[in-house]
Amino acid sequence: MDVEEWKAEIPQVVAWFETFGEKLPGVLWAELDALKARLGMA
Repeated sequence: MDVEEWKAEIPQVVAWFETFGEKLPGVLWAELDALKARLGMA
């Protein structure tokens, strides 16, 4: 797994999630936060 590649994609994922507004389940934000923590971004 290329950690730097994943780190570079996080802002794109955030932007995509934001397009869903309140309709996006909170669990997906939690998963993204967990991924960021595993990548050392939290």
